[in-house]
Amino acid sequence: MEGQTKKEQDEKKSKEGRSKMSSITSSVFAIAGLALGWAAIELAFKPSLDQSRDDMKKTLDPNYDPDDDVDANNSILKSLR
Repeated sequence: MEGQTKKEQDEKKSKEGRSKMSSITSSVFAIAGLALGWAAIELAFKPSLDQSRDDMKKTLDPNYDPDDDVDANNSILKSLR
């Protein structure tokens, strides 16, 4: 920093501080945008996502037996009659 005046040194530090703050602000806005995008997708596809999650829970449950599902069996039998 030889050859620089105090004023030039202060300006350089100020620019570095603004640059750092700018990158933090950009990061915050990017994270907020991703969060809002995620929320929009969750709301837009909520019915199909809920059904898919329920199906996955049934599939991954070791105690679940599809033969015991009374509603499914009754609807199949009614459609055959």
